[in-house]
Amino acid sequence: MKGKDNVKRILGLLVAAIMMLTSVGMVFAEGADLENGDAADTSVVDQTEASDEENDEAADEENDEAADEENDEAADEENDEAADEENDEASNEENDEASDEEDDEASDEENDEASDEENDEASDEENDEASDEENDEASDEENDEASDEENTVTFSDIEGHWAADRIILWAEKEVVSGYPDGSFKPENNITRAEFMSLINKSMGYITEVAIDYSDVPENEWYASVVRRAEAAGYISGYGDGTMKPENFITREEVAAIISKINQLEQDAEASEVFTDAISAWAKGHVGAVAAARYMNGYVDNQEVRTFGALNNIKRAEAVVVIHNMFRELEEQDEEVDEDENNNEEQDEEVDEDENNNEEQDEEVDEDENNDEEQDEEVDEDENNDEEQDEEVDEDENNDEKQDEEEGNDTEQN
Repeated sequence: MKGKDNVKRILGLLVAAIMMLTSVGMVFAEGADLENGDAADTSVVDQTEASDEENDEAADEENDEAADEENDEAADEENDEAADEENDEASNEENDEASDEEDDEASDEENDEASDEENDEASDEENDEASDEENDEASDEENDEASDEENTVTFSDIEGHWAADRIILWAEKEVVSGYPDGSFKPENNITRAEFMSLINKSMGYITEVAIDYSDVPENEWYASVVRRAEAAGYISGYGDGTMKPENFITREEVAAIISKINQLEQDAEASEVFTDAISAWAKGHVGAVAAARYMNGYVDNQEVRTFGALNNIKRAEAVVVIHNMFRELEEQDEEVDEDENNNEEQDEEVDEDENNNEEQDEEVDEDENNDEEQDEEVDEDENNDEEQDEEVDEDENNDEKQDEEEGNDTEQN
Protein backbone atom coordinates (compact mmCIF):
# COMPACT_ATOMS: atom_id res chain seq x y z
CA MET A 1 0.00 0.00 0.00
CA LYS A 2 2.82 2.41 0.82
CA GLY A 3 4.46 1.66 -2.56
CA LYS A 4 1.30 2.52 -4.47
CA ASP A 5 0.91 5.84 -2.61
CA ASN A 6 4.50 6.74 -3.51
CA VAL A 7 3.87 6.02 -7.18
CA LYS A 8 0.78 8.20 -7.16
CA ARG A 9 2.74 11.04 -5.59
CA ILE A 10 5.54 10.78 -8.13
CA LEU A 11 3.05 10.77 -11.02
CA GLY A 12 1.32 13.81 -9.57
CA LEU A 13 4.65 15.66 -9.29
CA LEU A 14 5.57 14.76 -12.88
CA VAL A 15 2.23 15.99 -14.22
CA ALA A 16 2.61 19.24 -12.31
CA ALA A 17 6.15 19.69 -13.67
CA ILE A 18 5.00 19.04 -17.20
CA MET A 19 2.20 21.58 -16.85
CA MET A 20 4.66 24.17 -15.59
CA LEU A 21 7.03 23.47 -18.43
CA THR A 22 4.15 23.76 -20.87
CA SER A 23 3.10 27.10 -19.42
CA VAL A 24 6.64 28.42 -19.64
CA GLY A 25 6.90 27.27 -23.21
CA MET A 26 3.70 28.98 -24.11
CA VAL A 27 4.98 32.23 -22.63
CA PHE A 28 8.17 31.97 -24.61
CA ALA A 29 6.18 31.11 -27.70
CA GLU A 30 4.00 34.17 -27.33
CA GLY A 31 7.09 36.35 -27.02
CA ALA A 32 8.56 34.80 -30.19
CA ASP A 33 5.34 35.40 -32.06
CA LEU A 34 5.48 39.06 -31.23
CA GLU A 35 9.05 39.34 -32.52
CA ASN A 36 8.95 36.96 -35.49
CA GLY A 37 5.43 37.30 -36.63
CA ASP A 38 2.89 34.81 -37.50
CA ALA A 39 5.36 32.43 -39.14
CA ALA A 40 7.29 32.16 -35.99
CA ASP A 41 4.06 31.64 -34.12
CA THR A 42 3.18 28.73 -36.30
CA SER A 43 6.68 27.24 -36.02
CA VAL A 44 6.73 27.72 -32.29
CA VAL A 45 3.33 26.23 -31.94
CA ASP A 46 4.41 23.24 -34.04
CA GLN A 47 7.57 22.90 -32.08
CA THR A 48 5.70 23.29 -28.83
CA GLU A 49 3.21 20.70 -29.83
CA ALA A 50 5.98 18.34 -30.91
CA SER A 51 7.85 19.11 -27.73
CA ASP A 52 4.70 18.48 -25.71
CA GLU A 53 4.17 15.17 -27.41
CA GLU A 54 7.74 14.16 -26.83
CA ASN A 55 7.60 15.30 -23.27
CA ASP A 56 4.30 13.53 -22.75
CA GLU A 57 5.70 10.36 -24.28
CA ALA A 58 8.85 10.61 -22.18
CA ALA A 59 6.86 11.37 -19.07
CA ASP A 60 4.54 8.48 -19.82
CA GLU A 61 7.45 6.12 -20.35
CA GLU A 62 9.13 7.29 -17.18
CA ASN A 63 5.88 7.05 -15.27
CA ASP A 64 5.22 3.61 -16.71
CA GLU A 65 8.73 2.44 -15.91
CA ALA A 66 8.53 3.93 -12.44
CA ALA A 67 5.08 2.40 -11.92
CA ASP A 68 6.27 -0.95 -13.28
CA GLU A 69 9.31 -0.89 -11.06
CA GLU A 70 7.20 0.02 -8.06
CA ASN A 71 4.60 -2.56 -8.95
CA ASP A 72 7.34 -5.13 -9.47
CA GLU A 73 8.94 -4.20 -6.21
CA ALA A 74 5.57 -4.29 -4.44
CA ALA A 75 4.75 -7.62 -6.07
CA ASP A 76 8.19 -8.93 -5.18
CA GLU A 77 7.77 -7.76 -1.63
CA GLU A 78 4.33 -9.31 -1.43
CA ASN A 79 5.62 -12.49 -2.99
CA ASP A 80 8.60 -12.49 -0.70
CA GLU A 81 6.40 -11.85 2.28
CA ALA A 82 3.99 -14.57 1.19
CA ALA A 83 6.89 -16.92 0.53
CA ASP A 84 8.47 -15.99 3.83
CA GLU A 85 5.20 -16.59 5.61
CA GLU A 86 4.74 -19.92 3.86
CA ASN A 87 8.32 -20.84 4.56
CA ASP A 88 7.95 -19.69 8.15
CA GLU A 89 4.74 -21.64 8.55
CA ALA A 90 6.24 -24.70 6.91
CA SER A 91 9.37 -24.28 8.99
CA ASN A 92 7.33 -23.74 12.14
CA GLU A 93 5.21 -26.77 11.36
CA GLU A 94 8.29 -28.84 10.73
CA ASN A 95 9.91 -27.46 13.85
CA ASP A 96 6.71 -28.01 15.84
CA GLU A 97 6.40 -31.53 14.50
CA ALA A 98 10.03 -32.23 15.21
CA SER A 99 9.69 -30.61 18.63
CA ASP A 100 6.51 -32.57 19.32
CA GLU A 101 8.17 -35.77 18.24
CA GLU A 102 11.16 -35.00 20.42
CA ASP A 103 8.87 -34.06 23.32
CA ASP A 104 6.79 -37.19 22.79
CA GLU A 105 9.90 -39.34 22.61
CA ALA A 106 11.32 -37.64 25.70
CA SER A 107 7.96 -37.95 27.48
CA ASP A 108 7.65 -41.59 26.43
CA GLU A 109 11.15 -42.26 27.64
CA GLU A 110 10.45 -40.49 30.94
CA ASN A 111 7.14 -42.32 31.31
CA ASP A 112 8.79 -45.62 30.42
CA GLU A 113 11.58 -44.94 32.87
CA ALA A 114 9.10 -43.87 35.56
CA SER A 115 6.89 -46.88 34.82
CA ASP A 116 9.91 -49.17 34.87
CA GLU A 117 11.03 -47.65 38.17
CA GLU A 118 7.54 -47.99 39.65
CA ASN A 119 7.25 -51.55 38.38
CA ASP A 120 10.71 -52.32 39.67
CA GLU A 121 9.87 -50.75 43.04
CA ALA A 122 6.52 -52.58 43.20
CA SER A 123 8.20 -55.80 42.17
CA ASP A 124 10.96 -55.23 44.71
CA GLU A 125 8.40 -54.49 47.41
CA GLU A 126 6.40 -57.61 46.53
CA ASN A 127 9.54 -59.67 46.43
CA ASP A 128 10.67 -58.12 49.71
CA GLU A 129 7.29 -58.79 51.29
CA ALA A 130 7.22 -62.33 49.96
CA SER A 131 10.78 -62.81 51.10
CA ASP A 132 9.99 -61.30 54.50
CA GLU A 133 6.94 -63.52 54.87
CA GLU A 134 8.96 -66.58 53.91
CA ASN A 135 11.74 -65.56 56.22
CA ASP A 136 9.27 -64.82 59.00
CA GLU A 137 7.56 -68.16 58.49
CA ALA A 138 10.87 -69.95 58.38
CA SER A 139 12.03 -68.01 61.43
CA ASP A 140 8.77 -68.75 63.26
CA GLU A 141 9.04 -72.41 62.42
CA GLU A 142 12.64 -72.50 63.57
CA ASN A 143 11.74 -70.57 66.72
CA ASP A 144 8.79 -72.84 67.36
CA GLU A 145 10.93 -75.90 66.84
CA ALA A 146 13.65 -74.44 69.04
CA SER A 147 11.05 -73.44 71.61
CA ASP A 148 9.48 -76.88 71.47
CA GLU A 149 12.88 -78.45 71.92
CA GLU A 150 13.61 -76.12 74.83
CA ASN A 151 10.16 -76.68 76.39
CA THR A 152 10.22 -80.41 75.90
CA VAL A 153 10.91 -81.84 79.31
CA THR A 154 12.18 -85.34 79.83
CA PHE A 155 13.12 -87.23 82.92
CA SER A 156 15.24 -90.32 82.97
CA ASP A 157 13.09 -92.30 85.40
CA ILE A 158 9.43 -91.78 84.38
CA GLU A 159 9.19 -93.78 81.15
CA GLY A 160 6.29 -96.19 81.51
CA HIS A 161 5.13 -94.59 84.77
CA TRP A 162 1.34 -94.35 85.21
CA ALA A 163 1.59 -90.53 85.79
CA ALA A 164 4.31 -89.78 83.22
CA ASP A 165 2.11 -87.66 80.90
CA ARG A 166 0.88 -85.47 83.74
CA ILE A 167 4.35 -85.09 85.21
CA ILE A 168 5.63 -83.86 81.80
CA LEU A 169 2.65 -81.50 81.40
CA TRP A 170 3.18 -79.75 84.74
CA ALA A 171 6.95 -79.75 84.35
CA GLU A 172 6.46 -77.85 81.03
CA LYS A 173 4.29 -75.40 82.97
CA GLU A 174 7.26 -75.01 85.34
CA VAL A 175 5.18 -76.04 88.32
CA VAL A 176 7.30 -79.09 89.11
CA SER A 177 10.93 -79.85 88.38
CA GLY A 178 13.33 -82.74 88.66
CA TYR A 179 16.74 -83.26 90.16
CA PRO A 180 20.17 -82.24 88.80
CA ASP A 181 20.85 -85.81 87.66
CA GLY A 182 17.88 -85.63 85.23
CA SER A 183 15.55 -87.77 87.32
CA PHE A 184 12.14 -86.95 88.82
CA LYS A 185 11.89 -89.66 91.47
CA PRO A 186 8.07 -89.99 91.13
CA GLU A 187 7.77 -92.48 94.02
CA ASN A 188 9.67 -90.34 96.50
CA ASN A 189 7.80 -88.61 99.29
CA ILE A 190 7.25 -84.84 99.13
CA THR A 191 7.76 -82.40 101.99
CA ARG A 192 5.25 -79.91 103.28
CA ALA A 193 7.31 -76.98 101.90
CA GLU A 194 7.63 -78.67 98.48
CA PHE A 195 3.88 -79.27 98.25
CA MET A 196 3.17 -75.67 99.28
CA SER A 197 5.50 -74.56 96.47
CA LEU A 198 3.52 -76.66 93.92
CA ILE A 199 0.24 -75.13 95.11
CA ASN A 200 1.58 -71.55 95.00
CA LYS A 201 2.95 -71.96 91.46
CA SER A 202 -0.12 -73.71 90.04
CA MET A 203 -2.60 -71.26 91.62
CA GLY A 204 -0.49 -68.15 91.01
CA TYR A 205 -0.27 -67.12 94.66
CA ILE A 206 2.31 -64.32 95.06
CA THR A 207 0.98 -62.24 97.99
CA GLU A 208 2.99 -62.66 101.17
CA VAL A 209 2.32 -61.94 104.84
CA ALA A 210 4.55 -61.87 107.90
CA ILE A 211 5.03 -65.19 109.64
CA ASP A 212 6.46 -66.20 113.03
CA TYR A 213 7.26 -69.92 112.98
CA SER A 214 10.18 -71.06 115.01
CA ASP A 215 11.31 -73.59 112.40
CA VAL A 216 11.13 -71.29 109.32
CA PRO A 217 14.39 -69.34 109.19
CA GLU A 218 14.32 -66.22 107.04
CA ASN A 219 17.28 -67.37 105.00
CA GLU A 220 15.71 -70.69 103.91
CA TRP A 221 14.36 -71.08 100.34
CA TYR A 222 10.92 -72.01 101.64
CA ALA A 223 10.48 -68.92 103.84
CA SER A 224 8.72 -67.01 101.03
CA VAL A 225 6.74 -70.16 100.14
CA VAL A 226 5.34 -70.37 103.67
CA ARG A 227 4.55 -66.61 103.68
CA ARG A 228 2.52 -67.02 100.47
CA ALA A 229 0.74 -70.14 101.80
CA GLU A 230 -0.15 -68.25 104.98
CA ALA A 231 -1.49 -65.30 102.90
CA ALA A 232 -3.63 -67.67 100.78
CA GLY A 233 -5.02 -69.20 103.99
CA TYR A 234 -4.84 -72.86 103.01
CA ILE A 235 -2.37 -74.03 105.67
CA SER A 236 -1.46 -73.25 109.25
CA GLY A 237 1.20 -74.45 111.63
CA TYR A 238 1.00 -76.55 114.71
CA GLY A 239 0.03 -75.54 118.24
CA ASP A 240 3.63 -75.40 119.33
CA GLY A 241 4.37 -72.55 116.88
CA THR A 242 6.07 -74.72 114.28
CA MET A 243 5.34 -75.35 110.56
CA LYS A 244 7.52 -78.43 110.09
CA PRO A 245 8.25 -77.45 106.45
CA GLU A 246 10.76 -80.25 105.95
CA ASN A 247 8.44 -83.01 107.20
CA PHE A 248 6.78 -85.22 104.63
CA ILE A 249 3.14 -84.32 104.02
CA THR A 250 0.42 -86.93 104.46
CA ARG A 251 -2.48 -87.62 102.10
CA GLU A 252 -5.08 -86.40 104.59
CA GLU A 253 -3.10 -83.15 105.05
CA VAL A 254 -3.13 -82.71 101.26
CA ALA A 255 -6.89 -83.39 101.26
CA ALA A 256 -7.39 -80.61 103.83
CA ILE A 257 -5.35 -78.14 101.73
CA ILE A 258 -7.22 -78.97 98.48
CA SER A 259 -10.59 -78.74 100.26
CA LYS A 260 -9.75 -75.29 101.66
CA ILE A 261 -8.46 -73.94 98.35
CA ASN A 262 -11.65 -74.97 96.52
CA GLN A 263 -13.88 -74.03 99.47
CA LEU A 264 -15.52 -77.45 99.46
CA GLU A 265 -18.19 -78.26 102.00
CA GLN A 266 -16.89 -80.90 104.38
CA ASP A 267 -18.51 -84.32 103.88
CA ALA A 268 -17.50 -86.82 106.56
CA GLU A 269 -20.16 -89.27 105.41
CA ALA A 270 -18.56 -89.51 101.96
CA SER A 271 -15.30 -90.61 103.63
CA GLU A 272 -16.99 -93.77 104.95
CA VAL A 273 -16.45 -95.51 101.60
CA PHE A 274 -12.81 -95.93 102.63
CA THR A 275 -12.00 -98.82 104.96
CA ASP A 276 -8.72 -97.54 106.37
CA ALA A 277 -8.19 -95.16 109.30
CA ILE A 278 -8.69 -91.44 108.81
CA SER A 279 -8.02 -88.82 111.48
CA ALA A 280 -11.20 -87.39 112.95
CA TRP A 281 -10.27 -83.82 112.04
CA ALA A 282 -9.63 -84.86 108.39
CA LYS A 283 -12.73 -87.02 107.63
CA GLY A 284 -14.80 -84.06 106.35
CA HIS A 285 -11.96 -82.92 104.02
CA VAL A 286 -11.28 -86.46 102.75
CA GLY A 287 -14.98 -87.02 101.97
CA ALA A 288 -15.19 -83.63 100.20
CA VAL A 289 -12.18 -84.18 97.90
CA ALA A 290 -13.29 -87.77 97.18
CA ALA A 291 -16.78 -86.57 96.17
CA ALA A 292 -15.23 -83.87 93.99
CA ARG A 293 -12.92 -86.50 92.39
CA TYR A 294 -9.77 -84.60 93.31
CA MET A 295 -8.44 -87.64 95.26
CA ASN A 296 -9.82 -91.13 94.69
CA GLY A 297 -7.87 -93.43 96.98
CA TYR A 298 -6.88 -97.01 96.16
CA VAL A 299 -8.73 -100.18 95.18
CA ASP A 300 -7.04 -103.54 95.69
CA ASN A 301 -7.71 -106.89 94.04
CA GLN A 302 -10.44 -107.62 96.53
CA GLU A 303 -12.29 -104.43 95.52
CA VAL A 304 -11.45 -102.98 98.92
CA ARG A 305 -11.19 -99.21 98.78
CA THR A 306 -8.73 -97.34 100.94
CA PHE A 307 -7.59 -93.71 101.06
CA GLY A 308 -4.16 -94.06 102.69
CA ALA A 309 -4.93 -90.99 104.75
CA LEU A 310 -1.98 -91.43 107.11
CA ASN A 311 0.49 -92.30 104.38
CA ASN A 312 2.93 -89.76 103.00
CA ILE A 313 1.89 -88.63 99.52
CA LYS A 314 4.25 -89.44 96.64
CA ARG A 315 5.68 -86.84 94.27
CA ALA A 316 3.75 -88.32 91.32
CA GLU A 317 0.52 -88.43 93.38
CA ALA A 318 0.92 -84.78 94.34
CA VAL A 319 1.19 -83.79 90.67
CA VAL A 320 -1.91 -85.86 89.80
CA VAL A 321 -3.91 -84.24 92.62
CA ILE A 322 -3.12 -80.77 91.21
CA HIS A 323 -3.96 -81.99 87.71
CA ASN A 324 -7.31 -83.39 88.85
CA MET A 325 -8.12 -80.15 90.64
CA PHE A 326 -7.60 -78.09 87.49
CA ARG A 327 -9.40 -80.69 85.37
CA GLU A 328 -12.45 -80.39 87.53
CA LEU A 329 -12.17 -76.61 87.53
CA GLU A 330 -12.06 -76.65 83.73
CA GLU A 331 -15.08 -78.93 83.61
CA GLN A 332 -16.90 -76.60 85.97
CA ASP A 333 -15.99 -73.66 83.74
CA GLU A 334 -17.28 -75.58 80.74
CA GLU A 335 -20.50 -76.32 82.60
CA VAL A 336 -20.82 -72.63 83.46
CA ASP A 337 -20.19 -71.70 79.85
CA GLU A 338 -22.74 -74.29 78.76
CA ASP A 339 -25.27 -72.92 81.23
CA GLU A 340 -24.60 -69.41 79.94
CA ASN A 341 -25.04 -70.62 76.37
CA ASN A 342 -28.27 -72.35 77.36
CA ASN A 343 -29.46 -69.15 79.02
CA GLU A 344 -28.59 -67.21 75.88
CA GLU A 345 -30.50 -69.73 73.77
CA GLN A 346 -33.45 -69.45 76.13
CA ASP A 347 -33.27 -65.67 75.90
CA GLU A 348 -33.20 -65.95 72.11
CA GLU A 349 -36.21 -68.26 72.22
CA VAL A 350 -38.02 -65.79 74.47
CA ASP A 351 -37.15 -62.97 72.09
CA GLU A 352 -38.36 -65.09 69.18
CA ASP A 353 -41.62 -65.84 71.00
CA GLU A 354 -42.06 -62.14 71.71
CA ASN A 355 -41.40 -61.37 68.05
CA ASN A 356 -43.93 -64.03 67.04
CA ASN A 357 -46.46 -62.53 69.46
CA GLU A 358 -45.82 -59.09 67.99
CA GLU A 359 -46.30 -60.48 64.50
CA GLN A 360 -49.53 -62.15 65.61
CA ASP A 361 -50.70 -58.89 67.15
CA GLU A 362 -49.88 -57.11 63.90
CA GLU A 363 -51.83 -59.75 61.98
CA VAL A 364 -54.79 -59.31 64.34
CA ASP A 365 -54.60 -55.53 63.88
CA GLU A 366 -54.44 -56.03 60.14
CA ASP A 367 -57.46 -58.36 60.26
CA GLU A 368 -59.36 -55.77 62.31
CA ASN A 369 -58.43 -53.08 59.80
CA ASN A 370 -59.61 -55.34 56.99
CA ASP A 371 -62.89 -55.96 58.85
CA GLU A 372 -63.35 -52.22 59.31
CA GLU A 373 -62.66 -51.65 55.61
CA GLN A 374 -65.17 -54.39 54.75
CA ASP A 375 -67.74 -52.79 57.07
CA GLU A 376 -67.13 -49.46 55.38
CA GLU A 377 -67.58 -51.07 51.98
CA VAL A 378 -70.81 -52.72 53.20
CA ASP A 379 -72.03 -49.35 54.51
CA GLU A 380 -71.13 -47.76 51.19
CA ASP A 381 -73.00 -50.50 49.31
CA GLU A 382 -76.01 -49.97 51.54
CA ASN A 383 -75.86 -46.23 50.90
CA ASN A 384 -75.65 -46.90 47.17
CA ASP A 385 -78.66 -49.25 47.44
CA GLU A 386 -80.60 -46.58 49.31
CA GLU A 387 -79.70 -44.02 46.65
CA GLN A 388 -80.78 -46.44 43.94
CA ASP A 389 -84.05 -47.06 45.82
CA GLU A 390 -84.61 -43.31 46.08
CA GLU A 391 -83.95 -42.97 42.35
CA VAL A 392 -86.41 -45.81 41.64
CA ASP A 393 -88.98 -44.13 43.87
CA GLU A 394 -88.37 -40.86 42.09
CA ASP A 395 -88.76 -42.56 38.70
CA GLU A 396 -92.01 -44.16 39.89
CA ASN A 397 -93.28 -40.78 41.09
CA ASN A 398 -92.39 -39.27 37.76
CA ASP A 399 -94.20 -42.10 35.97
CA GLU A 400 -97.27 -41.56 38.14
CA LYS A 401 -97.21 -37.83 37.38
CA GLN A 402 -96.97 -38.56 33.67
CA ASP A 403 -99.84 -41.02 33.94
CA GLU A 404 -101.94 -38.42 35.75
CA GLU A 405 -101.14 -35.80 33.17
CA GLU A 406 -102.01 -38.18 30.37
CA GLY A 407 -105.26 -38.98 32.19
CA ASN A 408 -106.09 -35.33 32.52
CA ASP A 409 -105.37 -34.73 28.87
CA THR A 410 -107.67 -37.62 27.95
CA GLU A 411 -110.50 -36.28 30.10
CA GLN A 412 -110.22 -32.84 28.56
CA ASN A 413 -110.35 -34.31 25.13
